[in-house]
Order: sequence, then C-alpha cells, then structure tokens
Amino acid sequence: MSQPPKKQCVALYKFQGQQEGDLSFSVNSVITVLSQEGAWWHGELNGVRGLFPSNYVKLVEPETKGYLQEEEAEVERMKKYMEDQVKHLRDSFQQALEQAESINNNHQPSHEDLQELL
Repeated sequence: MSQPPKKQCVALYKFQGQQEGDLSFSVNSVITVLSQEGAWWHGELNGVRGLFPSNYVKLVEPETKGYLQEEEAEVERMKKYMEDQVKHLRDSFQQALEQAESINNNHQPSHEDLQELL
C-alpha cells in the first residue's frame, strides 16, 4: 500500500532561525511538513528538520505542486526567450552602429555637401 503524499508548503517569506531547532529557509523554499501544531510547525528542508512559523508559508496541494513546477518551467522558458531576443536586438543594434560609424569614417564630403553647409 502506498503512503499518502506528504504535506508540503512553499515559503512566502525568508525566515532566519533565531534559536537552535528553528528551520531557516528562503522565499519559495518547498518544505515538507512533519507536523502542524499551533503557530509553529515542524518540517524538513534539504535533510534538516526544525520548527518554523506557519504564517511564513502556504500549504501546497500535491496537484498544485506539479502545476507550480510547470509554471516555473514556463517562466524559465519565457525568460530564456526574452534574453535571446534582447541579445539579438543588442547584436543588431551594435552591427548597425558599426556600419554607421564605418560609413561616417569613410565618407568624404563632396563639393555639394560643403556648399549646403555654407
């Protein structure tokens, strides 16, 4: 018989433990909840167990966790796409700038150009 999925929560805020036995975590850390009693819960993160304030986290349903992972993957894909687009634009702009400087450096004003300036 398979065990029911363990409860997990996502950190809404950073928590730096103040006492021995507190569980410190960063924003978006996924903590396995071992017990829920009052304002302080007992949990595990990266093999470390300890107490943490329940109002710093939000419980995540198992199906929600998969959805969040999919959303995070989509955000990463979009971020990579945007970074590639910015790089392409930057490279295109740099190439156009170099071409303009080359034209400017190689351009000898004609007699007509000089007459227009006078």
